[in-house]
Amino acid sequence: RKKGVSRAVLDKFLNRNQTAQVPIALSGTYMRLSAQDLSVAFENDRCFLSGYKKNIKTLSPIKEVGLWPTQPLKEKFEYELVKLEGTIEYAQIDSYAKTQAQPTYYWPLIVFLDQNGCALEGVSGFKNSTQQATFLQHAAIQGVIKVPAQTRYMMMTPLASAIDMPEQALSNQGQIKLTALK
Repeated sequence: RKKGVSRAVLDKFLNRNQTAQVPIALSGTYMRLSAQDLSVAFENDRCFLSGYKKNIKTLSPIKEVGLWPTQPLKEKFEYELVKLEGTIEYAQIDSYAKTQAQPTYYWPLIVFLDQNGCALEGVSGFKNSTQQATFLQHAAIQGVIKVPAQTRYMMMTPLASAIDMPEQALSNQGQIKLTALK
């Protein structure tokens, strides 16, 4: 072997594994929604896996997932699905602003689904912090969610307004990054 930079040095330089050192805290406005509440909101639709046409990305404890929801071409119910691999208890959601001039964010209602793609419960109001824009990235909003034990999929659908972000403009398109925390 030749001498070189070790993986630990690279991880420290690239600021990896910072989330393991930070305590996990849920937002003060964190709101859980029961399966019954969700069935009323989605007009008695309870299962969302069958008929889903897009590619389903997989979130694992060692791999982040990036999603780019786009504006629907027709007026219909749009959502994104992510498969959860392994046992993930907490996940962080980062939503990045589309532009710096007038930032808008894709901020979802999250519904946890079982192995059949049927709703277990949902969460909203999970915004924890904001990040200011830097030279390398647009401004971002971060939130932490607690994943129920039986969850195999996460469904995300855009909100028109959110209780935890009354001052922010929300959009049905944007960029999301999901990271497993624990």
